[in-house]
Amino acid sequence: MSTMNFSLPLNLDRLQNDRLRLMPIEDCTDENLEEYISETCVKHPELWRYFPAGPYESVDAYKAYYYKNIQPNPAVTIFAIYLKSGKISRRTPVSVDVETFEVTDETFAGTTGLLNAAPEHSMVEIGYIMLLPKFQRTFVNTHACCLLLKHLLDPIDRGDLNMRRVQWQANSMNQPSNAAAQRLGMTLEGIMRWQRVVADHKQCVSEASSERADGKPTVDRAGRKFGPGRHSAMLSMCWDDWLEGKRDHVMRLLQRE
Repeated sequence: MSTMNFSLPLNLDRLQNDRLRLMPIEDCTDENLEEYISETCVKHPELWRYFPAGPYESVDAYKAYYYKNIQPNPAVTIFAIYLKSGKISRRTPVSVDVETFEVTDETFAGTTGLLNAAPEHSMVEIGYIMLLPKFQRTFVNTHACCLLLKHLLDPIDRGDLNMRRVQWQANSMNQPSNAAAQRLGMTLEGIMRWQRVVADHKQCVSEASSERADGKPTVDRAGRKFGPGRHSAMLSMCWDDWLEGKRDHVMRLLQRE
C-alpha cells in the first residue's frame, strides 16, 4: 500500500461502506489503469473535455502526468473507486428505463479526488471525478462523494476532519457536473468569469456565441500567448450547512441503490 502525499490526515477506513471503497490511485493495478484509459480516453475522449489535462494516449502517458503534476503536490490526491460485490442499477440515457447487472468484489469503477487542500484555511475541494461509462448514472459517484463529505465535515471525535469548507469548481458550461454538486446539497455561490486559461482543445467560453472577441487580452508582457478562457461555477458545502440539515441529506443519499 502506498503512502499518500497529502496535506490532510485522511483515514481510508472512513472512505468505504458496504458498496464501495476509495484507495490511492497509485495502488491501482496496470490492468485497471489499462481499462481506465481504454474506456474513457480511447473510446470516449469527449469525457475529458472539461478536465485540465487528458485524454491520454496510454497508461504510460497518464502515469507521466500523474507523477509529474499530481503525486508531488500535497494539495492534491486522486482515489481509485473499487466496488464491492452486488447489484448495480443504471439509468439508461434519454430514457426512464433501468438496467441491472452484477459486479464482483474489487471491480474498478473510476476515480474521484481532492484538490486545493488548504489545512490552514480548513478548506478542500472535491474533483478529478471520472467514472467508466458503464458506472455513470448509478449510485457510484453519489456514494463516493458522500463518503468524502462525511469524512471531511464530521467531528474529529468520530475519527473525521471537522473542516469548515468543502468546495466544488466546474466549468460553467459543464451542466452535468454542476447538477451533480447540487444534488449532493452543495450551494451555487456564483460564476467566476474568465477564471482561468485552458488548453486549446478544451471546452471554453470562447465557444459561446455571445462571447465578445474584440479587445480581449491575448498575450502578456513577456509575449506569452493566452489560450481560450473559461468561466467557473463555484459551489460549496460548509460546516454550518452540515449542521443545519446537509448531513442528514448526505446520509439519505448514502442509502441510494
